[in-house]
Amino acid sequence: MSQSKLVLLALVAMVLCGLSTRAKAQTVTMGIEVRAVRLAPDNRSAVVDLTNRSTKDVSAYAIAYDLTFLDGHHEKGERVVEYLQGIIASQQALGTRWSGEGVFHPGDSREELFKFSQNAAVTGMTADVNVVIYMDQTADVRNEDAFNLLVSDRKATAQAAKTEASILEAAIDDESDLHPLQTAKTKLQAALTTGGPNSSLAAKAELEGVIDNLETMQKKIQGLSA
Repeated sequence: MSQSKLVLLALVAMVLCGLSTRAKAQTVTMGIEVRAVRLAPDNRSAVVDLTNRSTKDVSAYAIAYDLTFLDGHHEKGERVVEYLQGIIASQQALGTRWSGEGVFHPGDSREELFKFSQNAAVTGMTADVNVVIYMDQTADVRNEDAFNLLVSDRKATAQAAKTEASILEAAIDDESDLHPLQTAKTKLQAALTTGGPNSSLAAKAELEGVIDNLETMQKKIQGLSA
């Protein structure tokens, strides 16, 4: 876990907990627009076409959708789309060469694929964006629950990053430990099952990602010593 990643995650959590500029009125114009909803010919999936029509970079958003079924009934749901992990990953990979990879830039378009069960009999779908979070620490909010979920996930991810840093640093500092990678992996696996950050799916994914990296490192070391 790099120090830059830890600092970034902690900063994101603090920023989102204290957003000073938030548009919350029901009539607020969302920075991301749903341009079209395209139902597949077999009615087993749909693609929602989105465009960032704002002048700012976007790091997350939420889509509210309404499905219409053959018998006439409706089912509503919400999808939260989070780019933070991808942004962090690209920053780590590119370092000083990072120039906004992973961010949803102004004028860009993206697609969200929705897959339905084979027996769903979906005949129609509508979709609308009701939360947009920008890279400049502001947000457009029509749905407080979805916004709070994003904030909660980012706080939990920041806490998971702190847990990772503490475990990894302890393993490295213990000169008597002949197998620090295994020690760190074991403690991280325990963190997944003892409450705390693992209550969030985003935080769980963060911890699992580091565990996977440790396992990859172990395999490489074993290969070199074979």
